[in-house]
Amino acid sequence: MQLSQISLRCTQGEGDRGIICGGTRSGKSSLAAGSPTVPWRLSLLADFHNRYPTGRILIADTKPRFRAEWTADGRSARRVYRKWRFGPVVPGSVLVQPGDKLGLDRAWRRGRIAICQGVAEQAPPIAWIMRQFTDQGDGRRPLLLYVDEAMDFYGPTGLPKPSTGNPILQAMRAGGERAVSVLMATQRAKFVSGQLWELLERLYLFRLEMEGDMKRIREMGVPAWMEPPEENHIFRFWSKLARGERYPPMRLEP
Repeated sequence: MQLSQISLRCTQGEGDRGIICGGTRSGKSSLAAGSPTVPWRLSLLADFHNRYPTGRILIADTKPRFRAEWTADGRSARRVYRKWRFGPVVPGSVLVQPGDKLGLDRAWRRGRIAICQGVAEQAPPIAWIMRQFTDQGDGRRPLLLYVDEAMDFYGPTGLPKPSTGNPILQAMRAGGERAVSVLMATQRAKFVSGQLWELLERLYLFRLEMEGDMKRIREMGVPAWMEPPEENHIFRFWSKLARGERYPPMRLEP
């Protein structure tokens, strides 16, 4: 099975909504946007970027994990990451500072991928950029919002943090009118709110740490035969749009 068969689409102005669930180091971020061992070209974001030549992508990175290639003023972003030991470079990406009102506009002059990143405590200004990105949707240009750790924007009950609001839900609801696709990743599916599960259509399931997470995933309507893999870098795919389809496990390959 090819990655293109299960990647996100944005057709007729309506964007797909997906979630990647898995424990730490299971392979979530590698599937989304590559890693030192999984090349960018084999990621979900790369597929979207190549599929839609006018499309734009925003990576909301609160670990932070990914390296941008350029700053918004056109300089190499290498100096920003000089103290980092790890982290893949996203080709052609432009760094947007959290809360920078002009950051996205400047980024689009230089490329089609923007990365807004900071530690979890900077989630509020990153959320502001996420809302601005959604507001830029016009129903014609495909957009993809990728949130690398969704739970930095929600509390343990699944309610959005007052300091961040609910930018992920806003983007999902806008998908049908503004051509916005959403991909979110999380270690703890248990804490994803019911509102989000109702809107999510695609599941990429890696190894899980807690039994309660799989119970929560089942509430999405995932059939009983689907179980999480036991090894890292192996995932299973399921879609609400093809509930009866059984896809074989897929391994992330270098």
